[in-house]
Amino acid sequence: MIAAILSLSAIYVMLAVGFVIVYRTSHVLNFAHGDVFMVSGYLGFALITTISLPPYWALPVSLAGGAISGLLIYAVLMAPMAGHSIFAAVLVTIALGMAIRGLALVGFKGQVTYPGRILSIEDAPYTIVPGVTLTTIEILIVLSAIVVMVALTLFFRYSPWGIRMRAASQDPRLAAYRGINIHAVFAGAWVIASAVAMYAGTLYSFSKQLSPSLSDVALRGLAVALVGGMDSMKGVVPAAIAVAAIELLVQRYGSPQMAEAIPFLIVLLVLLIRPWGLFGTKEMIDRI
Repeated sequence: MIAAILSLSAIYVMLAVGFVIVYRTSHVLNFAHGDVFMVSGYLGFALITTISLPPYWALPVSLAGGAISGLLIYAVLMAPMAGHSIFAAVLVTIALGMAIRGLALVGFKGQVTYPGRILSIEDAPYTIVPGVTLTTIEILIVLSAIVVMVALTLFFRYSPWGIRMRAASQDPRLAAYRGINIHAVFAGAWVIASAVAMYAGTLYSFSKQLSPSLSDVALRGLAVALVGGMDSMKGVVPAAIAVAAIELLVQRYGSPQMAEAIPFLIVLLVLLIRPWGLFGTKEMIDRI
Protein backbone atom coordinates (compact mmCIF):
# COMPACT_ATOMS: atom_id res chain seq x y z
CA MET A 1 0.00 0.00 0.00
CA ILE A 2 2.80 2.46 0.89
CA ALA A 3 4.54 1.75 -2.42
CA ALA A 4 1.33 2.35 -4.36
CA ILE A 5 0.71 5.62 -2.51
CA LEU A 6 4.25 6.81 -3.23
CA SER A 7 4.09 6.09 -6.96
CA LEU A 8 0.57 7.49 -7.45
CA SER A 9 1.24 10.62 -5.41
CA ALA A 10 4.44 11.19 -7.42
CA ILE A 11 2.41 11.20 -10.66
CA TYR A 12 -0.10 13.57 -9.06
CA VAL A 13 2.77 15.87 -8.00
CA MET A 14 4.12 16.13 -11.55
CA LEU A 15 0.63 16.80 -12.89
CA ALA A 16 -0.36 19.31 -10.22
CA VAL A 17 2.77 21.45 -10.57
CA GLY A 18 1.85 22.09 -14.20
CA PHE A 19 -1.58 23.39 -13.24
CA VAL A 20 -0.10 25.50 -10.43
CA ILE A 21 2.73 27.05 -12.46
CA VAL A 22 0.45 28.18 -15.28
CA TYR A 23 -2.26 29.41 -12.92
CA ARG A 24 -0.01 31.33 -10.53
CA THR A 25 1.83 32.97 -13.43
CA SER A 26 -1.01 33.82 -15.84
CA HIS A 27 -4.15 33.04 -13.76
CA VAL A 28 -5.37 30.71 -16.52
CA LEU A 29 -6.73 27.29 -15.60
CA ASN A 30 -5.29 25.03 -18.30
CA PHE A 31 -7.87 22.36 -19.12
CA ALA A 32 -5.69 21.01 -21.96
CA HIS A 33 -3.03 19.88 -19.47
CA GLY A 34 -4.53 16.41 -19.07
CA ASP A 35 -4.70 15.83 -22.80
CA VAL A 36 -1.04 16.80 -23.19
CA PHE A 37 -0.30 14.21 -20.49
CA MET A 38 -2.38 11.60 -22.34
CA VAL A 39 -1.05 12.15 -25.86
CA SER A 40 2.58 12.06 -24.71
CA GLY A 41 2.31 8.34 -24.02
CA TYR A 42 1.03 7.67 -27.53
CA LEU A 43 3.68 9.85 -29.15
CA GLY A 44 6.47 8.27 -27.11
CA PHE A 45 5.28 4.75 -27.91
CA ALA A 46 4.95 5.59 -31.62
CA LEU A 47 8.44 7.10 -31.68
CA ILE A 48 10.02 4.08 -30.01
CA THR A 49 8.32 1.55 -32.28
CA THR A 50 8.85 3.57 -35.47
CA ILE A 51 12.56 4.35 -35.26
CA SER A 52 13.53 1.57 -32.83
CA LEU A 53 14.73 3.82 -30.02
CA PRO A 54 15.63 2.29 -26.65
CA PRO A 55 12.50 2.78 -24.48
CA TYR A 56 14.06 5.13 -21.94
CA TRP A 57 15.19 7.49 -24.69
CA ALA A 58 11.53 8.47 -24.86
CA LEU A 59 11.92 10.34 -21.55
CA PRO A 60 14.36 13.09 -22.62
CA VAL A 61 12.56 13.26 -25.97
CA SER A 62 9.26 13.80 -24.15
CA LEU A 63 10.80 16.60 -22.07
CA ALA A 64 12.05 18.36 -25.19
CA GLY A 65 8.81 17.73 -27.07
CA GLY A 66 6.77 19.00 -24.15
CA ALA A 67 8.83 22.18 -23.92
CA ILE A 68 8.36 22.85 -27.64
CA SER A 69 4.64 22.07 -27.40
CA GLY A 70 4.22 24.45 -24.47
CA LEU A 71 6.00 27.22 -26.35
CA LEU A 72 3.83 26.70 -29.44
CA ILE A 73 0.61 26.57 -27.39
CA TYR A 74 1.44 29.87 -25.77
CA ALA A 75 2.69 31.60 -28.93
CA VAL A 76 -0.15 30.45 -31.19
CA LEU A 77 -3.13 30.32 -28.84
CA MET A 78 -2.53 32.10 -25.53
CA ALA A 79 -0.46 35.16 -26.46
CA PRO A 80 -3.19 36.41 -28.86
CA MET A 81 -5.60 36.28 -25.90
CA ALA A 82 -3.73 39.11 -24.15
CA GLY A 83 -6.23 41.81 -23.30
CA HIS A 84 -9.16 39.41 -23.38
CA SER A 85 -10.91 38.01 -20.32
CA ILE A 86 -9.44 35.10 -18.37
CA PHE A 87 -12.64 33.18 -19.10
CA ALA A 88 -11.97 33.44 -22.84
CA ALA A 89 -8.45 32.06 -22.35
CA VAL A 90 -9.83 29.16 -20.31
CA LEU A 91 -12.28 28.38 -23.12
CA VAL A 92 -9.34 28.23 -25.52
CA THR A 93 -7.65 25.60 -23.34
CA ILE A 94 -10.88 23.57 -23.27
CA ALA A 95 -11.07 23.70 -27.08
CA LEU A 96 -7.39 22.75 -27.32
CA GLY A 97 -7.92 19.76 -25.05
CA MET A 98 -10.84 18.57 -27.17
CA ALA A 99 -8.75 18.96 -30.32
CA ILE A 100 -5.83 16.98 -28.86
CA ARG A 101 -8.19 14.23 -27.70
CA GLY A 102 -9.86 14.07 -31.09
CA LEU A 103 -6.56 13.91 -32.95
CA ALA A 104 -5.36 11.15 -30.62
CA LEU A 105 -8.51 9.13 -31.27
CA VAL A 106 -8.14 9.56 -35.03
CA GLY A 107 -4.38 9.09 -35.21
CA PHE A 108 -4.06 6.23 -32.73
CA LYS A 109 -7.65 4.94 -33.05
CA GLY A 110 -8.14 5.13 -29.29
CA GLN A 111 -6.36 1.82 -28.85
CA VAL A 112 -5.53 0.50 -25.39
CA THR A 113 -1.99 -0.86 -25.26
CA TYR A 114 0.57 -1.85 -22.66
CA PRO A 115 3.91 -0.30 -23.70
CA GLY A 116 5.80 -1.85 -20.79
CA ARG A 117 4.92 -5.37 -21.90
CA ILE A 118 5.15 -4.78 -25.65
CA LEU A 119 8.57 -3.12 -25.39
CA SER A 120 9.78 -5.64 -22.78
CA ILE A 121 10.82 -2.85 -20.44
CA GLU A 122 12.66 -4.26 -17.44
CA ASP A 123 10.58 -3.43 -14.37
CA ALA A 124 12.15 -5.51 -11.62
CA PRO A 125 10.91 -5.07 -8.03
CA TYR A 126 13.23 -3.68 -5.35
CA THR A 127 12.62 -3.70 -1.61
CA ILE A 128 13.33 -0.17 -0.38
CA VAL A 129 12.59 -0.92 3.27
CA PRO A 130 10.84 -3.97 4.73
CA GLY A 131 7.25 -3.89 3.55
CA VAL A 132 7.85 -1.30 0.79
CA THR A 133 8.64 -2.72 -2.64
CA LEU A 134 8.84 -0.53 -5.74
CA THR A 135 9.48 -1.55 -9.33
CA THR A 136 12.15 0.09 -11.48
CA ILE A 137 9.66 2.40 -13.18
CA GLU A 138 7.95 3.28 -9.89
CA ILE A 139 11.32 4.23 -8.39
CA LEU A 140 11.99 6.39 -11.45
CA ILE A 141 8.56 8.03 -11.06
CA VAL A 142 9.17 8.85 -7.38
CA LEU A 143 12.71 10.13 -8.01
CA SER A 144 11.47 12.22 -10.94
CA ALA A 145 8.81 13.87 -8.77
CA ILE A 146 11.42 14.67 -6.10
CA VAL A 147 13.80 16.14 -8.69
CA VAL A 148 10.99 18.19 -10.26
CA MET A 149 9.92 19.67 -6.93
CA VAL A 150 13.45 20.44 -5.74
CA ALA A 151 14.46 21.90 -9.11
CA LEU A 152 11.36 24.10 -9.36
CA THR A 153 11.68 25.29 -5.77
CA LEU A 154 15.29 26.34 -6.36
CA PHE A 155 14.38 27.81 -9.75
CA PHE A 156 11.63 30.06 -8.40
CA ARG A 157 13.60 31.09 -5.32
CA TYR A 158 17.08 31.77 -6.69
CA SER A 159 17.21 31.97 -10.49
CA PRO A 160 16.73 35.38 -12.17
CA TRP A 161 14.12 33.90 -14.50
CA GLY A 162 12.22 32.30 -11.62
CA ILE A 163 12.22 35.59 -9.70
CA ARG A 164 10.84 37.34 -12.78
CA MET A 165 8.05 34.75 -12.98
CA ARG A 166 7.18 35.34 -9.33
CA ALA A 167 7.15 39.08 -9.85
CA ALA A 168 4.94 38.79 -12.92
CA SER A 169 2.51 36.54 -11.08
CA GLN A 170 2.08 39.10 -8.27
CA ASP A 171 1.67 42.22 -10.42
CA PRO A 172 2.10 41.81 -14.21
CA ARG A 173 1.70 45.53 -14.93
CA LEU A 174 4.31 46.61 -12.39
CA ALA A 175 6.66 43.84 -13.58
CA ALA A 176 6.29 45.10 -17.16
CA TYR A 177 7.09 48.65 -16.02
CA ARG A 178 10.29 47.31 -14.43
CA GLY A 179 11.38 45.89 -17.79
CA ILE A 180 10.27 42.27 -17.41
CA ASN A 181 9.08 40.68 -20.66
CA ILE A 182 5.68 39.42 -19.54
CA HIS A 183 5.06 37.31 -22.63
CA ALA A 184 8.43 35.58 -22.20
CA VAL A 185 7.61 34.87 -18.55
CA PHE A 186 4.17 33.46 -19.38
CA ALA A 187 5.66 31.38 -22.19
CA GLY A 188 8.20 29.98 -19.73
CA ALA A 189 5.40 28.82 -17.46
CA TRP A 190 3.69 26.96 -20.31
CA VAL A 191 7.01 25.44 -21.40
CA ILE A 192 7.74 24.05 -17.92
CA ALA A 193 4.20 22.78 -17.37
CA SER A 194 3.98 21.00 -20.74
CA ALA A 195 7.46 19.49 -20.45
CA VAL A 196 6.73 17.99 -17.03
CA ALA A 197 3.28 16.78 -18.18
CA MET A 198 4.69 14.99 -21.23
CA TYR A 199 7.49 13.44 -19.19
CA ALA A 200 5.03 12.22 -16.56
CA GLY A 201 2.65 10.90 -19.21
CA THR A 202 5.40 8.87 -20.86
CA LEU A 203 6.52 7.40 -17.53
CA TYR A 204 2.96 6.59 -16.47
CA SER A 205 2.19 4.84 -19.76
CA PHE A 206 5.29 2.67 -19.29
CA SER A 207 4.07 1.47 -15.89
CA LYS A 208 0.34 1.23 -16.67
CA GLN A 209 -1.80 0.94 -19.75
CA LEU A 210 -1.90 3.51 -22.53
CA SER A 211 -5.41 4.70 -23.38
CA PRO A 212 -7.38 7.91 -24.01
CA SER A 213 -8.64 7.65 -20.42
CA LEU A 214 -5.22 8.87 -19.21
CA SER A 215 -6.62 12.39 -19.44
CA ASP A 216 -8.96 11.40 -16.58
CA VAL A 217 -5.90 10.62 -14.45
CA ALA A 218 -4.66 14.12 -15.14
CA LEU A 219 -7.96 15.57 -13.92
CA ARG A 220 -7.11 14.08 -10.55
CA GLY A 221 -3.90 16.09 -10.76
CA LEU A 222 -6.10 19.16 -11.08
CA ALA A 223 -7.97 18.00 -7.98
CA VAL A 224 -4.65 17.83 -6.13
CA ALA A 225 -3.77 21.37 -7.25
CA LEU A 226 -7.15 22.65 -6.07
CA VAL A 227 -6.78 20.95 -2.70
CA GLY A 228 -3.26 22.26 -2.14
CA GLY A 229 -4.01 25.72 -3.53
CA MET A 230 -3.82 26.80 -7.16
CA ASP A 231 -1.07 29.32 -6.41
CA SER A 232 0.86 27.22 -3.90
CA MET A 233 3.85 25.06 -4.80
CA LYS A 234 4.29 24.01 -1.17
CA GLY A 235 0.76 22.57 -1.14
CA VAL A 236 1.37 20.17 -4.02
CA VAL A 237 3.20 17.38 -2.18
CA PRO A 238 1.01 17.09 0.95
CA ALA A 239 -2.15 17.35 -1.16
CA ALA A 240 -0.89 14.67 -3.58
CA ILE A 241 -0.02 12.27 -0.76
CA ALA A 242 -3.35 12.83 1.00
CA VAL A 243 -5.45 12.41 -2.14
CA ALA A 244 -3.52 9.33 -3.31
CA ALA A 245 -3.68 7.69 0.13
CA ILE A 246 -7.43 8.20 0.55
CA GLU A 247 -8.11 7.11 -3.04
CA LEU A 248 -6.13 3.87 -2.68
CA LEU A 249 -7.59 3.09 0.76
CA VAL A 250 -11.11 3.40 -0.65
CA GLN A 251 -10.09 1.31 -3.64
CA ARG A 252 -8.74 -1.48 -1.42
CA TYR A 253 -11.30 -1.54 1.37
CA GLY A 254 -14.31 -0.05 -0.36
CA SER A 255 -15.38 0.31 -3.98
CA PRO A 256 -12.96 0.73 -6.92
CA GLN A 257 -15.64 2.76 -8.70
CA MET A 258 -16.02 5.03 -5.69
CA ALA A 259 -12.23 5.47 -5.51
CA GLU A 260 -12.23 7.26 -8.87
CA ALA A 261 -14.55 9.92 -7.46
CA ILE A 262 -12.61 10.40 -4.21
CA PRO A 263 -10.24 13.16 -5.45
CA PHE A 264 -13.18 15.27 -6.57
CA LEU A 265 -15.14 14.66 -3.37
CA ILE A 266 -12.08 15.84 -1.43
CA VAL A 267 -11.98 18.95 -3.63
CA LEU A 268 -15.63 19.71 -2.83
CA LEU A 269 -15.02 19.30 0.88
CA VAL A 270 -11.88 21.46 0.92
CA LEU A 271 -13.37 24.20 -1.25
CA LEU A 272 -16.42 24.42 0.99
CA ILE A 273 -14.14 25.09 3.96
CA ARG A 274 -11.23 26.94 2.28
CA PRO A 275 -12.10 28.05 -1.27
CA TRP A 276 -8.47 29.02 -1.91
CA GLY A 277 -7.13 25.56 -0.96
CA LEU A 278 -5.26 24.31 2.08
CA PHE A 279 -2.04 26.19 1.31
CA GLY A 280 -3.26 28.78 -1.19
CA THR A 281 -3.39 32.53 -0.76
CA LYS A 282 -6.66 33.87 0.58
CA GLU A 283 -8.34 35.96 -2.09
CA MET A 284 -11.37 38.16 -2.26
CA ILE A 285 -14.10 35.81 -3.46
CA ASP A 286 -17.46 36.99 -4.66
CA ARG A 287 -20.34 35.36 -2.85
CA ILE A 288 -23.45 34.20 -4.62
